Formats: sequence, C-alpha cells, structure tokens
Amino acid sequence: MIDRCLDREHGRGLLHFIGRDTPAPGSRWTARYIFPGFYLPTLREVLGHVLEPYGFSVVDVENLRGHYALTLAHWQARFERAAPLVTARFGERFTRMWRYYLAGAHAGFAAGNLQLFQVAFARGTPDPAPTTRARWY
Repeated sequence: MIDRCLDREHGRGLLHFIGRDTPAPGSRWTARYIFPGFYLPTLREVLGHVLEPYGFSVVDVENLRGHYALTLAHWQARFERAAPLVTARFGERFTRMWRYYLAGAHAGFAAGNLQLFQVAFARGTPDPAPTTRARWY
C-alpha cells in the first residue's frame, strides 16, 4: 500500500506507530475489550517487513515514548472529568474498562514497556538529510 501511494522518484513518508523493543504477545484483555486484533510490532519488524521489501531508505527514527506517557496522563485526567457523562451514556462497566486501559497504557509508556516510534523514510537514495529535524519536516 505504501509503495503505491508514494511518488516514484521522490516519495517520502512517515510511519507513526506504537510498538515494543522486543517481540511479545499483547494483552489478551486489550485485544478482547479495546482493540481486537491489535499487534505491537518491533522497530525491526517494521523495517524488515514494511520498508525494506520496497527499497525505502530510512532517514530518521525517533521514539516519542516519554511524550506519549504525558499525553496519556492528560487523556486520563480528561476522561475522569467526563466520566459521569461517559457512565450515563455507556454504563459503569465501559467506564471501568477505559479507566483501566488508560492507566495501563500510561504505565506501559512511563515504564518503557511500550514505545511510540516515528520512522521517516524516502524512496531510493534521498538527498542528504538536513542537519536538524526541523528542516526535514
């Protein structure tokens, strides 16, 4: 799919995904109640199975794990403020499940068990990378 969407000569892309450092099964609870069929790939899996087969060149990799832990903390606080409305609409069980999920996701990113990768890539041999990320994006 990525191969078809990028310009044949100068295509650039950015993959932004939640993953892990090493392969591990995901939470059965999360797969059952929150994200059916989810999979948390390693960086190696994404590079080897998504980018390498099409000859894409990786130009930058960044891990935003710490930022995402903060994002989840903000989501938790907002969820708690809205919890009475959520419960009224979807029920106490739904509210408890999402409270549990958000707390677990926050803990996973804060502890380093979950990662938030961004991989910038280009078709072929891209121009030399700029000296700062600000100039690339």
